[in-house]
Amino acid sequence: MFSGRGRKAFTLVCGAALLLGLSAVAYASGHNPSGEEMEEVDDNIISIEEGAFVPETLRVIEGATVTWINRDSFGHEITDGLPGDENGEFTSDRIFRGERFSHTFEETGVYPYFCRLYTTMTGVVMVETAEEMVEEY
Repeated sequence: MFSGRGRKAFTLVCGAALLLGLSAVAYASGHNPSGEEMEEVDDNIISIEEGAFVPETLRVIEGATVTWINRDSFGHEITDGLPGDENGEFTSDRIFRGERFSHTFEETGVYPYFCRLYTTMTGVVMVETAEEMVEEY
């Protein structure tokens, strides 16, 4: 198709186009054009939305840190146990919209929790060993 200088020019143009395309993909994957801060993707997040914990049940590996993010219009206080029977393992301060609370689960077990302000809001963190998590799949 091309010979000599034409082939060399064609190769340079194609190489430049390829690099430009790859650069655009890399830029787009890490750039948010709206200018808003992008949230990290994390499997150990519980969202507080419309008066509920989402997901209601979360399975994690022992030693994992779980973070609750308040996306609700109201403040919430998260504590372990059941309404009227708190365990004392963890309790958050009141967290408002956009704020977070984190707790690290060092031991396996089932950890029910609820909102102290809206006691019908309940959830469960199930902490398992890595072997237990693998056996399920």
